[in-house]
Amino acid sequence: MDNQENRLVPATINIEKVVASARQMFSAEYPSEESLAQLPDNLDLFYYWSEIPTEIRDRYWEHGVTKGNDLAQLTSTVSIAETNCISGDTATFQAVGWITPYLGGDALVISRIDQPLINPATRYLDLDDGSGKVIRGLAANLGAIILNNRLYPFFDQLKTLYPDLTILKATEVENHVMHEASSLNQSTPAQES
Repeated sequence: MDNQENRLVPATINIEKVVASARQMFSAEYPSEESLAQLPDNLDLFYYWSEIPTEIRDRYWEHGVTKGNDLAQLTSTVSIAETNCISGDTATFQAVGWITPYLGGDALVISRIDQPLINPATRYLDLDDGSGKVIRGLAANLGAIILNNRLYPFFDQLKTLYPDLTILKATEVENHVMHEASSLNQSTPAQES
């Protein structure tokens, strides 16, 4: 990789504000341990994404939000929406080597059809949280953020906070990608840079 691909772009993002925002949304929806215990299993995303024909799914690059507890996964989802950055690997549904997309978490980030999820022009971003702490992320070309069923209660809030992003429930993903595929009417698989 040459320096052009590795260049760092400083961005000031108030990560603490993102965390506070996610915590406020989460505590309003799940105010007690009892309500947390009632969260459903995350099965929608696996089911609905798996229903899409392989030749269409493989035209998308994906990144699953799976680490941490429920609040951490909501915070990661909000952070991705806020920064257009991800931390971790991307893969197609068929997988790339040993890397596979994780569908069991609270969200899945997908590219636009036939485009990489990682922005090849600005590969890495250094995010300054305002306190001097720098967090490195991968600049992403977000096609959509797909919420698994445990994040459905936050769907309307996230769409309001991020009106320029495509935020979908897992139940909507098949219609979204099939529409995108039919509008392009191409059969070339996505290629990650």
